[in-house]
Amino acid sequence: MLSKIKEQKLTPFLSTVSRINRVLIYNSIFKMPLRLLKVSKCDGFKNFPENLTGEFMADVLEESGPLFGKIGQILSTRQDLLGKEVCKKLKKLQNHGTPLPYSQILSLLKKEYQDFPFKKIIKKPLGVGTIAQVHEAQLKNSQKVVIKIVRPHSRDYLLKDIKAVEFTLDILGLLIPDHKIQIIRAPLLNLLDSLKNEIDLLVEANNLEDLKKKTLNKQVYIPKVYKSFCTSNVLVMEKIEGKPLSSFGPRTKVAKEIGTMALKELLIQAFKGGLFHADPHPGNLFVMEDGRLAFIDLGLAGRFQSADRKVLLQAIKAFLSGDKDGSFKALLKLGVRPKKFDEAKFKSDISKIFQKHKNKISERIKNLDSNPNTVENFINELFLCAYKHGLYIPPSTSLLVKSLVTIEGVARNLNPDLKISEVVLSVVTEILTPKWLRWLY
Repeated sequence: MLSKIKEQKLTPFLSTVSRINRVLIYNSIFKMPLRLLKVSKCDGFKNFPENLTGEFMADVLEESGPLFGKIGQILSTRQDLLGKEVCKKLKKLQNHGTPLPYSQILSLLKKEYQDFPFKKIIKKPLGVGTIAQVHEAQLKNSQKVVIKIVRPHSRDYLLKDIKAVEFTLDILGLLIPDHKIQIIRAPLLNLLDSLKNEIDLLVEANNLEDLKKKTLNKQVYIPKVYKSFCTSNVLVMEKIEGKPLSSFGPRTKVAKEIGTMALKELLIQAFKGGLFHADPHPGNLFVMEDGRLAFIDLGLAGRFQSADRKVLLQAIKAFLSGDKDGSFKALLKLGVRPKKFDEAKFKSDISKIFQKHKNKISERIKNLDSNPNTVENFINELFLCAYKHGLYIPPSTSLLVKSLVTIEGVARNLNPDLKISEVVLSVVTEILTPKWLRWLY
């Protein structure tokens, strides 16, 4: 059996398992007394088991490496699975991890440059993620910038963990029927592909430059990248002066305008320019001092060719219209079918999912349903159905769907009265309409 598994994946697998075991033992025994005191002091004894579980999960996932930290970030948005208290604790993984000492950051930066370009670096980090740490700085010409530095061992850990996951999937593939393992394999491999790009900061620098060129809306701003100072481990970009969307309360005039603009812009990025921000949570969207909306952190981005964009636009139009046949055809066009594919059974399963969610989706679109997970649960079931039938959905499509679900939640939080269907259909209709006909609208 093992002869079928690539030998070069076994060593990383054993290394990852060993590291996770050490982290679990350390957190379960040595850190538990302090954790008990911290939770009881900070949160009291109300919901104590849930708060303790969330604190434990956050520590273990953060210390296990960037892949597991990223999984923790994803889990932090799933209150429907883990509960409010656990998710609240996991949210610290989004931008509030344990910072590296300033001396270590300075040492890392000096290794990257022969001619050190910074006049000053602020010691306190602006943010600490699972893969990188962010600091404000000044260049030698006094220009304020933000520098993003890949944390030591992040790349090594990530590449080992990716091979460990691939090894696990290979083993499971020998034990579980292919159509069932595909349900796990496809979304996991999509996540791993995106993380490989996120670990190379030159990819993010190129994404920012490309998106800046493609952004035509004067009310939307993409920060300048100082490409000559960027490396695979360091990104240097213009500092954005403003407030993150997470600091705005709902229903204010500014919040409503910005929420609508963010939703429209992401749609335009994906369907008009073919390059979109794939992680548009409120911490990555800033309202600048002059009122413009700025997109930062393009480590996770998606790209589409023109033909794919047209199919996706048709899929969204069918989805918003409640057209299950149109959605079924669009899914088939988007995916790559396996050799043995039961189209009739797939269509039947898709119809059942539409029937199950029809009323809730309709209410959500009309603003009658306040559950933020309604659309996400529906989309997840559609994708799981596709994977179950062996239909391969490209990573860029998965990224876009997740991004649209995220931005829909952000926009609705800022403007609970927002009619999502009207905004989306107006953008979709404009893009699908031939240029020579647009003067009529």
